[in-house]
Amino acid sequence: MIRPEPVISPIVNDGLISYDSSSGQFIISIREVPRPIEPNQRDLLDLPAFPDLLLSYRSRFTYAHEFGHRLLFIPAGGGWQRAIQVVAQQNGLTPQHEVVRRLSRREEEVCNQVAGDLLVPAWALHRIFSAELTTPHGFYDALRRGSRLLRVSYECLLIRLGRAIRYKDLPHTPGFCAFLATESEDKSGAGRSSWDFRLRVALIPKAVGEGQLRQVFSGLSVKFLGEDFLACLAATRVGGTAGSPLPLTLSLNLRAAKGKEPVVAKLVGWGTALSRGGERVDRNPVLLWGVLEPA
Repeated sequence: MIRPEPVISPIVNDGLISYDSSSGQFIISIREVPRPIEPNQRDLLDLPAFPDLLLSYRSRFTYAHEFGHRLLFIPAGGGWQRAIQVVAQQNGLTPQHEVVRRLSRREEEVCNQVAGDLLVPAWALHRIFSAELTTPHGFYDALRRGSRLLRVSYECLLIRLGRAIRYKDLPHTPGFCAFLATESEDKSGAGRSSWDFRLRVALIPKAVGEGQLRQVFSGLSVKFLGEDFLACLAATRVGGTAGSPLPLTLSLNLRAAKGKEPVVAKLVGWGTALSRGGERVDRNPVLLWGVLEPA
């Protein structure tokens, strides 16, 4: 059993789940202190476990992520231990061993997926994105509405949407794509730093025309997608008003299937700067979406 209320601990990096043998419960610790619920929020939220406190979007994801770790504990030594730790001990492997590190990375990925499924269930995803996505306001309005209703970040909602599209769990326009990018600091070895746009989420189809595409992973500098893409992000950030999509047409350089030549595609759609609202978000987030077509 998991104790519903989290423990607020300043010594954890983000979140942690542990087994308390004295109570026979798993306890989830998080770093962030919940804030009081405003009077006008009480009618909108149903929080039986937290009647007076409200977790931020980030802490909600952290809690759900640690819940996922609980599924990967097994009975051992009269209590419960992470399955990876038990296997490592039985085989004399240290936490730094490549096999253990690889399994740990995979466990983190699984727990992220569990958190996404818990916070954004399939029925909610279908309701939120039931309207046409490839319109000036359809996708952005659905994303903003879903984030507020489910109390999850844009990033969490986009990743969950991407999985649903990839596995054909959600009807969508062929060629639909979306990119969430933010500015991040790029520090050089000489101590100098500069700001560079990097992708947080990229939803792209499996193919454009006859060209098969590889997935674009988080953290990639947008300069690898072409100067056109970078210039569009900068223009949207500077000239766009949050919530007011700007029409755009630009070319992208996308990674092709292994052994194939890169694919040049055309994105026809819209872009908007994202407002910060009440949640902390990264520096200058920009959202682009539309349909990918052969160049």
